[in-house]
Amino acid sequence: MKRHTQRGYINWKLLTVLILGVIVLAGTALVLRKYQQQVKAENALVEGLKAYEEERYEDAAFALGRYIGRHQDDLDAMIKYADAQVKRKPRMPGNIQQALGAYRIVLRANPTLVDAAKPLAELYIGAGSPGESKLIAERFLEKIDDPDMRRLLATAESSLGNTDLAIEQLTKLIQDYPQHELAYETLGLLLEARKRDIESARYWCEQAVEKNPDSLQAKIILIGFYLRHDQSETAQELMPGIEELTGQPPKLTLRIAQLWLELGQRELAEEVLTSIAETA
Repeated sequence: MKRHTQRGYINWKLLTVLILGVIVLAGTALVLRKYQQQVKAENALVEGLKAYEEERYEDAAFALGRYIGRHQDDLDAMIKYADAQVKRKPRMPGNIQQALGAYRIVLRANPTLVDAAKPLAELYIGAGSPGESKLIAERFLEKIDDPDMRRLLATAESSLGNTDLAIEQLTKLIQDYPQHELAYETLGLLLEARKRDIESARYWCEQAVEKNPDSLQAKIILIGFYLRHDQSETAQELMPGIEELTGQPPKLTLRIAQLWLELGQRELAEEVLTSIAETA
C-alpha cells in the first residue's frame, strides 16, 4: 500500500522552509523592537539631561525615568533622576520614595559613591527616619572616610537621642577637618539646644570663622548665632563686605538676604536678591 493520495501528501521540505521563515521574521521583529526601544531610551536620556540642566525637574524626572527603566547600570543618570524627583514641585511622598529607591540601587552597585550616600542619608533624616540614616552613614564610613557622612552620622545620632555621642563625633570631625564649616554649625546648634552650653556654642561658631577666615559660610554661621541670641549690633558689625567673601552659591546668597531682613535692613536685602536675579 504505497499509494498516497494528493490530499494526504505533505511537502516536508516546503514546510521546513516556511517554519524557518517564520522564525527569521519573528527574530527580526524582536531585534527591530529592541532597537526601537533602545532609540527611545537614548532620546529620553538626551531629553532628561537637557531638562535637568535647565532645572525643569518635572520633565527631567519623567524622561530620565523612561531611560533608567532600561539602563539601571547608568549610575550618573540614576543619581540625576533621584535628584530631579526630590526637586519636583510640589514635593510629594511618592517622589521621595522614587528617589530613595534610585539612590539605594546606586549604592548597591557602588557602596562608596558619596553622591548617592549623602543625599540618601539626608532624605531619611528629613523623613524622620534617623535610624536608616545612621545605618547608611555607618556602612559608608566602614569603607571610606568622608566629612559630610560623619556629620550626617552625628546628626542621626542626635535625632536618636544620643546627643553626647553626637557632640563627641562632631568635635572629632572638626579636629580632623577644620575646613568643614557645617560641622561647626551643627555642633553649635546641638550645644545651644542644651541651654547650659551657650558659651560653648559661641566658642565653636567663633572657631568656624577663626579657622576659615575667607569662608562666607563660616561668617554666616557666626552671624546667625548672634542673631539667635539678641546680639544684633554685634551681628551687624560682621555684615559689611560679607558679599565679597569667596564662594557665593545661591543658597548662601539667599541666607545673606535673610540676615539683612532679620537686621531690619530691607533695602540691603532687596539689593542682594536683585543681584541673584541678575545673575540667574
